[in-house]
Amino acid sequence: ISLFKILSYDFDPNVVMPILVGLLFLVYSVYFWVKKDGQTPGKKLLAIKVVREDKQAISIYTGLIRFIGYYLSSLILYLGFLWVLWDKKKQAWHDKLAKTLVIKTEAKPKIWLALLVGLSIPVLVVISIVFLRFNPFERNVNQVMADQLSSKTFIEVNKYRQQKGLP
Repeated sequence: ISLFKILSYDFDPNVVMPILVGLLFLVYSVYFWVKKDGQTPGKKLLAIKVVREDKQAISIYTGLIRFIGYYLSSLILYLGFLWVLWDKKKQAWHDKLAKTLVIKTEAKPKIWLALLVGLSIPVLVVISIVFLRFNPFERNVNQVMADQLSSKTFIEVNKYRQQKGLP
């Protein structure tokens, strides 16, 4: 698939964007869990982190399993996330699947900042939806195609004028 096809009228944001967002979320989550001491920026603000059940850092494999578990936790009215409310080890379904725990760190949580950041996410989602509704790529590619057609027509007219000796 060519870049032009992606950016042209064949680009369906309703298909491509969820895939890209999902992949971005996967890379983001696993990177922070594995490379940044088990803490995404949000977890860092809340002074919590993800570790294996033996309290060791998680691997990429464990991070991938935990990420897949996020989807399983959300399938039935997000019951898998709520599971921490009555589970003895305070594990959600994705934690049980990946054999991970979310534990407190020694840092002081920044609850207000975490709320501010968390509440800004829906705003970004709305902005993204508006951006996709008014897809600038589609208009730009169509305009480029119209410009190319106009320049071809201009060249053809000039050739005709030269052949006929017209000014």
